[in-house]
Amino acid sequence: MLNCEGYNILATGSKIRKQRKIATEFNNSVFFDKKLKMDLEARKIEFIQEFLKLQNEEAILRLEKVLKKVKKLSGNKEIQPMSITEFNKRIDKSMKDSIEGKLTEVNDLMADIEKWS
Repeated sequence: MLNCEGYNILATGSKIRKQRKIATEFNNSVFFDKKLKMDLEARKIEFIQEFLKLQNEEAILRLEKVLKKVKKLSGNKEIQPMSITEFNKRIDKSMKDSIEGKLTEVNDLMADIEKWS
């Protein structure tokens, strides 16, 4: 068994390739998250600029209500990135759930989402 950057890899070719692929995908998602955060910052600035232009009191009241509701629902928690170990555990659990048939079909999910509104 080979230990590489905090996670264990069995010394079989296909398993090593799979683990490297997962690590690469994870690293790419971290890069994507950084880019997404930069895009989010730009969107927030644009939103604030548009908000400052508003003259309609009712629109401002509605936006204030939405903001309060979102803050209440989110609990204002800071999202932390998961470790490689946690990432691999989630993959293992997902694979196990898939094998055991614990899946939701896309059509069923879409039907449930339609009921939310």
